[in-house]
Amino acid sequence: MLTSEEHEYLTVSQGQAATRSRSQLRFVPHVPVIRFSPGALERFRDAARRAVADNCMYGGSFLIARHGKLVLNEAFGHVGSGSSREARIDDVYCILSTTKPITATAVFIMAERGLLRLSDRVSEHIPEFANGGKDKVTVAQVLTHRSGFATMPGDWFPPMWADWDATIQRLCYMPIEHAPGGSVHYHAVTGSWILAEIVRRVECG
Repeated sequence: MLTSEEHEYLTVSQGQAATRSRSQLRFVPHVPVIRFSPGALERFRDAARRAVADNCMYGGSFLIARHGKLVLNEAFGHVGSGSSREARIDDVYCILSTTKPITATAVFIMAERGLLRLSDRVSEHIPEFANGGKDKVTVAQVLTHRSGFATMPGDWFPPMWADWDATIQRLCYMPIEHAPGGSVHYHAVTGSWILAEIVRRVECG
């Protein structure tokens, strides 16, 4: 008999999940076993509640799953600053930087297909990017935040980012700030825009 603090044992076979005892599990060694500690999940809940109470976050919706088995799907806190509405599990949030790994993956896929090389100069794919001393910047340097080109200035307000072509042009004609290939200077927004434009131009020919 499992105690409340021991792992929950679940077996998954052909898309079906069923709770089994330890003795039963001995006879299905080739079936994946999912283990989750109820105590660990409770510690996660406590950490989320503390983060809200300490004003580290307004709130959030969280899902934890393994091998297709949902073990936690809960919301904590509120939807935003000054909001009295509690967060729900189906809320949609603005989370920045989540597309960076997707954009980078698209670049790697194109490199695998032989459509570009990480050693390519960005200007080979975006000729106007060569302006402002950026002619030697490579794709790899943009991926690793070592390209040295500028962060977008404060006069380029958020609504302006909705104009893709204008934003790319603004980035292309900005001067370089650091020597390419040297120290890391995090491109909070600019680098991934350039990488995405490379993907767009290579894909569309």
